Amino acid sequence: MRLGWRQRVVVMTLLVIPSLGRRVRPLFVGSGSGRKRWVASGAKLPSAAELAVDLRTMKEHGEVAKSHLRARGSEMAEEVDRLGAMFDVMNEQKREKDEALRRRKSASAEVGKLMKAASEADEAAIAALKATATEAAEEAAACDREVERLEAEAAALLARTPNFLDVETPTGASEAENVVVKVWRPGGRLMGGAFLWHEELAGCPYD
Repeated sequence: MRLGWRQRVVVMTLLVIPSLGRRVRPLFVGSGSGRKRWVASGAKLPSAAELAVDLRTMKEHGEVAKSHLRARGSEMAEEVDRLGAMFDVMNEQKREKDEALRRRKSASAEVGKLMKAASEADEAAIAALKATATEAAEEAAACDREVERLEAEAAALLARTPNFLDVETPTGASEAENVVVKVWRPGGRLMGGAFLWHEELAGCPYD
């Protein structure tokens, strides 16, 4: 009985992979003279499997992001530090906004207390507190505008940033820089004037 495709894959793996003498990935196949080429990747990049292309990654994993973007030949590698700085500025603006809103809330509460007392002596204090609340509200609004501006600028930069690479991807400008591990010719599997199935080569029973 002829083996199914899954069994053929297993047999093919047993036949081919051990003969390479090392663990490799078939990264591309050459076309010259009917030869098939197996290549191994060069120096591996640090893993970015759990990282998204966003501001937090650019801040907290900037060197990893740079290495992947440089391996891809992307000019965005030079923008990683800038994006990381934007992350810091945006967080600082959000903290300043929260502090401004806290001051506005506190001043507004004091105005309410003084107005209940209805004392003429408190009119100056009420006016000062109202001014403080208004100023704090304006500061909070300014922080919102700055965050919105930075978000738009960051979004435009991130839209131009390519995805990070798989760690098994070989470095280099093209496949010409791949390291050839072994070269074999399909003719090497030719037996009896015809190509045989993998299970036939392995001596497995078949119909």
